[in-house]
Formats: sequence, structure tokens, C-alpha cells
Amino acid sequence: MLQIFKDVFKKLREGDIRWIASSLAFTTILSLIPFMALVLVSFKMIGGIDYLIPRIERFLLRYVKEAMGNDVSQWIHLVLEKVQAQTIGTTAVIVLFYTSWRLFSDMEKGIQRIWSNDVSRPIYRRFLVVWFAIVIFPSMLAVYVAVRSLDMVRPIARDYAVAMDGAAMFVFLYFIYKLFPADRVLKRVAFAAATFSTISISLLQKSFTLVAQKAFYMNKFYGSLAAIPLILVWILGIWQIVLIGTALGSALQKSILKEKMDASNRVV
Repeated sequence: MLQIFKDVFKKLREGDIRWIASSLAFTTILSLIPFMALVLVSFKMIGGIDYLIPRIERFLLRYVKEAMGNDVSQWIHLVLEKVQAQTIGTTAVIVLFYTSWRLFSDMEKGIQRIWSNDVSRPIYRRFLVVWFAIVIFPSMLAVYVAVRSLDMVRPIARDYAVAMDGAAMFVFLYFIYKLFPADRVLKRVAFAAATFSTISISLLQKSFTLVAQKAFYMNKFYGSLAAIPLILVWILGIWQIVLIGTALGSALQKSILKEKMDASNRVV
């Protein structure tokens, strides 16, 4: 166990978690609204699931409101409303797609750098991984919101909202840890990393909800500018947790594979 913790700190130090987390936080700030807009516009273009669009938006903005305050969530809502109300041209779709692509591409690079510098993917495989992520994660979000909207599930979602959202976050993080590292990640390793990150992000969310409430009082003196550092720290904290989970998963997998190799050598 001690060796695992040593490996985790070594990977975080060698991978330079502060630089990677800061870079991903900056990319997220630039890509958050375009990605949300791309998701909503894509579902609108598909047709047949239009009823999910406002529910997906409310679901996403609920977490933004808890961590960043009402002013920020209302501003994002107005921006998304304008984007959906207008006819999106080809150029706008390309811009939205590029910014979303950049987010997932940087995510793949950052997670792989923390996981291992010795293993890398060919360019075509990186392209497939990023493309798959852009398609699968919004689809998972739509499925989850649709399930929550079912008549038989609504009472459960109302009474156990935190547990259901935590389970959905776990599934999302599990796929991140299975998909983005270039190595073939063991299921139990991805499970452990996703469990750690889910619990940590949930605690971060609760703490930022309390901080945001105090920030509302600051708004009287500083206006909406008081929310800006809160947004940056919140997103930075999430990425640091995800990257620590990546280092933990890599260290666990290294330990498991080493034990298997030692056991096979003893048998021989």
C-alpha cells in the first residue's frame, strides 16, 4: 500500500499535475458553453427527443448554480437560449465542434501524461478515442436524463437525487478511466479510480455550495465579478481530482500486474 502511494505522488510530480490541471481548467472555461450548446443543438437537429433538451439544460445548470451562483447560471442559460433560438450555420457548428474537440483532446493528452509517459497512441487511435468520447458522453447524459424523466423513476429521482447523480457521475468517470489511458485498463482499477473521484468531487461540490452562499454576500460589494475566481477554483479542483484518480489507477494497475508477474515467476 505504501508503494502505491509513493507511485501516485511520483506520477503526479513527474506529470506536473499543477500545469496539466491548470491547462485543462482554462480549456474547460473556453469550451464549457460551446460544448453545452453543441450538445443541445445536436439533440435538436436529431428530432424526436426535443422534450429532453430543456431537461438536459436544467440538469447541467443545476450544478453550475450550486457551485457558481445564480447570476452565472442565468447568464449561461441566456446564452444557450440564444444559440438554440437562432439558425445555426455551418461555420458556427464547426466552431462549436472544434472547441468541444479541443476539450476532449486535451483531456486525453493530460490523462495519458499522468498515467504513463512510456506508452503513447498512434494519431489515428487518438482521433478515434476523442471522436468516441464526443459521441458517447452526450449520449450517456441524454439516456440518464430520459430515465430520470420516466413516470416510475421520478419519485425515486426526487427522493434519492444525490445517490442517482452520484451513480451517474461514477459511470461517467469509469468510462473516462477506461477510455483515455493508452494502456488496457483493468475493470477493477477503473472502478477504484472512479470511486475515489466520485466521492472527492461530491465532497468538493458540497463545500463549494457553502462557499457560493458566502460569495452571494460578496456580490453586494464586488458584483458578479465575485463569482469569477470561484468558477476557476471549482473547475481546477475537479480536474485535480480527476488527475489524482488517474495517478491512483495507474499505480494500482502497476501493483496488480507486478504481483501477477511475481506469482507466475514463482510458479515457473
